Amino acid sequence: MKKQILAILVTLTFVLLFMPAVSAQENYSIPMAVTAPVIDGVIGSDEWNGALSVGVASDQLGWVLPQADGMSIGAGSFVAFMWDSDNLYCAANIIDATVGTQPVSGGPLNSGDGVQLCFYTDETASNGDGTTNMFWDFLPKTGDGDTSTAESYEHFTFMSTLDLPIKSTVNANGNYTLEWAIPWSLFAEANENGYGVTYTGTAGTKMLIEITIMDHDGTTQALGYSTDEWCVAASTDVYTLTSDPAGIIPVVETEAPAAAEEPPVAPVKDVAAPATADVTLAVSALALATAAIAVFRKRK
Repeated sequence: MKKQILAILVTLTFVLLFMPAVSAQENYSIPMAVTAPVIDGVIGSDEWNGALSVGVASDQLGWVLPQADGMSIGAGSFVAFMWDSDNLYCAANIIDATVGTQPVSGGPLNSGDGVQLCFYTDETASNGDGTTNMFWDFLPKTGDGDTSTAESYEHFTFMSTLDLPIKSTVNANGNYTLEWAIPWSLFAEANENGYGVTYTGTAGTKMLIEITIMDHDGTTQALGYSTDEWCVAASTDVYTLTSDPAGIIPVVETEAPAAAEEPPVAPVKDVAAPATADVTLAVSALALATAAIAVFRKRK
């Protein structure tokens, strides 16, 4: 019996030692936008139909800094993605109980309330290295004013604000929606500047993306991240572009089938009615014939 138990323990140890490590990565599919969304800061339900939606409520995130009292990203908050051959389209709906203190335009925008995306070249990428990751900030507004100042900043490759399509809507209690588009041409430009990969708008492209939500209550900032670990490329989630359709899909109008042609109807030949003169002649002839018969009988 002891030998059997020992054999089982040895077998389990062997299995555990050589079992493949379980990856902490999540795998997501980003569908293709049949119709590009309008970047206006309003997330129309039809525009984003079928898009990938990643939940980013407080309980769905890990936190770099403890959340202060009253700081919370509410249920229903999400970041959405679609793509086409020109852009990676992104949208965020953030339910926030507090209004943050926003940084001013022109510099790093990694404070206040907003969304960050980090793109790693591969699982060996080291954080903060512009050749292996691009780290973007997307703010619904800056400290300069209203939502017309929605802005984006990239930290490690371009290290500057970027003029890309970005619009937002912010309400009085801090909730905001944000839409933006990242042209694939920017990834090509980054590659020319040393970034180690060129992500392109083609089905099958895989990207390592970390989503971070910045939450600021006016005095304290907390950072909630969507991946298993903070800024660790090897455990960052994989996003694959697919050809699955999303967004507004135009209805293709089909022509009604042509009505079946009726077989031609043979023309009916009109039979001419006898003219009045012909009737008169016939009556006269009949009268003459009758008279002739009568005469013939008398002569006999």
